[in-house]
Amino acid sequence: MLKKRPSRLICFLLLLCFIISAIPCYNTDAASKPPSFNAALTDDNMMKLLKAYDSDAYYFVSRTRKKGSTFGTWMAGSENLAEAATVTVHEEFHKYTHTFYKFDWDTGFSDKYYLGKKKNIYVSETNLFKTETVTKNLPKQYRTFRYDTYVSKGSSVSANQNGVYGLLNEFSAYYWGMHVDYALYPYYDDNVKSGSGWHHFENSYINNRDAYAEFYYWTLVYLEFARVKKPKVYKDIMNNKNYIITFDKMQKAYVSLMKKYEKKLDIVNNKYYGHNFNKNQSYGGYRVLMSQINSKKYKKVREAIKTKAKKYKKQ
Repeated sequence: MLKKRPSRLICFLLLLCFIISAIPCYNTDAASKPPSFNAALTDDNMMKLLKAYDSDAYYFVSRTRKKGSTFGTWMAGSENLAEAATVTVHEEFHKYTHTFYKFDWDTGFSDKYYLGKKKNIYVSETNLFKTETVTKNLPKQYRTFRYDTYVSKGSSVSANQNGVYGLLNEFSAYYWGMHVDYALYPYYDDNVKSGSGWHHFENSYINNRDAYAEFYYWTLVYLEFARVKKPKVYKDIMNNKNYIITFDKMQKAYVSLMKKYEKKLDIVNNKYYGHNFNKNQSYGGYRVLMSQINSKKYKKVREAIKTKAKKYKKQ
């Protein structure tokens, strides 16, 4: 039986498929390429920047954007995308935790916290009291930059209204704001050619470093007061597995990030000024609060958090 020859059309299509398959495959995804340093402050450009340099920030910001979030308010007043990224990521982290909450009849509403590397955890709230209960009478030397906004008497923000849970949310948001700035170091390095051009990179570190001390300090003040004056509230908080794991994780990650960030700042300062970053730094309120954090006064609650976190991670 004779076999029919393939038609000319079939032969042409087979040849075309062969040619196409032989063409090298190049990545033409423009979204994976960072925008120019002075690109327009648009949502699309911000997403491109995050995708190119900080996969963690991109992870949760891309999800809030799909839910309709826009960044215009966060970017207003910034000179460039790198500068705008700090506030954008900070605020979108807040939105992420509250947008992707879950509800359970036993624990109520639980906020979704992003821990990095595509890992999330839900944190529910136990019985609490306002943070101002313990911070309204703090000595003046401990009332640092963010005191009035977050923990003074009558403050309406969650850091005051929701006790340690509101404090945790801000603590984590400031961490992610610092995280994106650190991740943008290569972006700065490729585009900035003067010491003054690194002003935001350096200022952001100082700002977020101070936030670390403030929210950590207020958390310890709260827990120590609860331990002594409100033992039932204290016990419930310390038995809140996901809260303890999240706080411990974020606190340790924050410390690690600050150490890495300072090494980059040393490189920048040595290049443009001939000395390390710390040479002319005034740590002011940061050192005052860190001395309190590391004091014997809060040793019991610091150790309790570590012990509980270690226990919960094994479960």
